[in-house]
Amino acid sequence: MLDPRTLFVVLAAGNAILAFALGLTNVRGMRLRPVTLWAFGAVAACMGWSVYALRGPIPYDASVVAGYAAISGAYALQLAAIFEFAFVEISPAVIALFWALGVGGVAVDLVSSFGTGPPIIVSASLAVALWVLAPAVTLVLVAPRGQRTIYYMCAGFFAVLFMSALYRGIDTLVSSHPTLHLFEANVTQSLTFFAAFVSMLGTSLCFIILAKERADLHLLRAASVDALTGLLNRGAFERTMRIERARSERSRGAIGLVLFDLDRFKAINDRWGHRAGDAVLVRFAALLRENVRPFDVVARYGGEEFCVVVHDDAASCRLFAERIRSAAAADAVRFKADDIAYTVSAGVAAVSGAGGSIEDLVDAADQALYEAKRAGRNRVAVAPPRQAAEDLRVP
Repeated sequence: MLDPRTLFVVLAAGNAILAFALGLTNVRGMRLRPVTLWAFGAVAACMGWSVYALRGPIPYDASVVAGYAAISGAYALQLAAIFEFAFVEISPAVIALFWALGVGGVAVDLVSSFGTGPPIIVSASLAVALWVLAPAVTLVLVAPRGQRTIYYMCAGFFAVLFMSALYRGIDTLVSSHPTLHLFEANVTQSLTFFAAFVSMLGTSLCFIILAKERADLHLLRAASVDALTGLLNRGAFERTMRIERARSERSRGAIGLVLFDLDRFKAINDRWGHRAGDAVLVRFAALLRENVRPFDVVARYGGEEFCVVVHDDAASCRLFAERIRSAAAADAVRFKADDIAYTVSAGVAAVSGAGGSIEDLVDAADQALYEAKRAGRNRVAVAPPRQAAEDLRVP
């Protein structure tokens, strides 16, 4: 039989190492709040198992309540981390309330049973079983299609602990030779605390993998998205534009590019300051998002210049550009006590069917934008068809 006190020391040490590793990783790389919650859960578990290991020097009653409070708190923090990781909205007060009720229930059992072992073992085991059942069910329900395997693995490790804790509670309740105290070395105790060790390693490893994937996704997003407006940045736009152009060639459909430029943007910065200029950029980006279709591509091309890839011909692209221009001209950005009016100019270019390099399409739209600026701003200009389609070959 495995010695329970030794297992408690191993569990405390394992959780301490895990908390340190997660904290260090989060500070130096991931910076994800769910990882922070999981790390604090590991700290709480370390404290709980340490309290159990030190029963004797620590009074019995204090060990029962404090140990259960810390370990159930660890599972509560892990549950909160999973909820937040899966974007499930639940008030922390709800989790705290269930934790307080659980701790209170164990304390009441302790008093009502006059400190005898089996009733406390039963109540604490069944309460832990419920705590680990909640994250197991949550992980199964929220598992996204592309990551179900790792979500289900993490849920499986929680399920192992659920079944072992449930078995310990039921065995103590119905067995003719029940577990009488925490340090009794028997099969039930050995299985339960070994399962706790396996669950600690398995769930934490799965969660670290999920957190790493989430961090990589954040890095990819940071490399692809303009930080101010939330639109694609220029590099991501150019990559996406090539994909969209290849798609339009295969389908022999039309594709258009609309370049927008905020008129006299420097004057806005000079008069109201760069924060006001940023507010105008953010507002115009939102206006674009509100008016494009789900399959159109919107990006901040640079500075005060924006672009939209539209799967349509030049006439439809012009109508779209006119709609955006009119909306911008009627719009105003509230900044402090002022309403900042702004206008945009647009250049449109389009090609149809096979043939048509991205570079030439951009050059044509850029030239049309220049013509709109030269003609007085706050207007839309369309590149001549030959200019947009001349000598076009996808590199």
